Amino acid sequence: MIGAAEEKEIEFAIQEFQKGRITLGEAVLIANTDYRTLLDILLDRGIPANIDDEDQIREIQQIKGKKKDYQKFIK
Repeated sequence: MIGAAEEKEIEFAIQEFQKGRITLGEAVLIANTDYRTLLDILLDRGIPANIDDEDQIREIQQIKGKKKDYQKFIK
């Protein structure tokens, strides 16, 4: 079950992703979740992720170790 704080992080991440301000990888970090979970949430809401397997792998490699940079968004 998702708590209120986690829901807030997810909502913020999705809004910023939809506005094109952040990548899907960054949204994963801000939402403090994993790719599969966030992709499932986007799918449930009918929000296109527009990312293929190669892009997903590239983003995961780019965001490794950057989680601390996004801690300011995770409260």
